[in-house]
Amino acid sequence: MKKINTSDVNIIYNEVFRLMTRLCIDYEPLAVSGVMLAQALRLYKTTLPMEDFNLLIEEVMATVKDDIKPFDIPTLN
Repeated sequence: MKKINTSDVNIIYNEVFRLMTRLCIDYEPLAVSGVMLAQALRLYKTTLPMEDFNLLIEEVMATVKDDIKPFDIPTLN
């Protein structure tokens, strides 16, 4: 597997974030997030051996759910 370049990750993160926020203007955020999650899981399943994919899913379910923070939503004052 190729080494992942941190600079590339930052570029991809920002581009996907912009797309996601644009889509959330026109569509329900839950629909956007559901599609993004499904696509991410498909990429993992396509690129990882099945054993690694299963380990990833188990690890995410066991650890990440408590660490995920919501986006800051601006308030009108």
